[in-house]
Amino acid sequence: MFILAALLVTVPKAQAFEPLPKHEVSLQYGYVTAPEFALMFAGIFGTLFSLGSASMSEIKCTGEISGQYYHRLGERWMVGCAGGYEHAGLSFEDSEGNVRTASVNGHFMSLLPSAKLYWNSKMHFAMYTKVQAGATMTVMPDDDDENHQKADLGCYISFNLVPAGMEFGGESLRGFAELGFGTQGIISVGLKKTF
Repeated sequence: MFILAALLVTVPKAQAFEPLPKHEVSLQYGYVTAPEFALMFAGIFGTLFSLGSASMSEIKCTGEISGQYYHRLGERWMVGCAGGYEHAGLSFEDSEGNVRTASVNGHFMSLLPSAKLYWNSKMHFAMYTKVQAGATMTVMPDDDDENHQKADLGCYISFNLVPAGMEFGGESLRGFAELGFGTQGIISVGLKKTF
């Protein structure tokens, strides 16, 4: 919120903005996500609390793949929603090197209402800040169930904050890159279409 307030104060009011379309759809891939951080910490603590009898073997994360839609409210503001999916797993090995059953092997599905503030917008380049908050549902299959028909379901509040995002390309089709933190990752790249 401090970043948004600082941007509103520092961006000159008289800055000329190019006309921007009303709608935007995008496909995005994010790397180093919140579930990946959680698994990393779970692996470290699991290794410490086992007192040497087990160690973290492997963390597998697909990264977050998300689709997004935004609608323009004004010259600088857009609101919308992002839906994303990620698969992640963590496994341990014992002191003899045998891989144990994964402690976490799950699917993460997020739904994040979003707001974007453009603080520089030109015909072929734009910069923005993005704030997202919503929920992530988790589906953790029961490893003891041979048919994988049982699963633990969960839900938690999730967020994503992007202090710096940039777009580049044509008037209606652009690539973009974001640096942020949260459900969609520290580094995100994607492609968007406006109309």
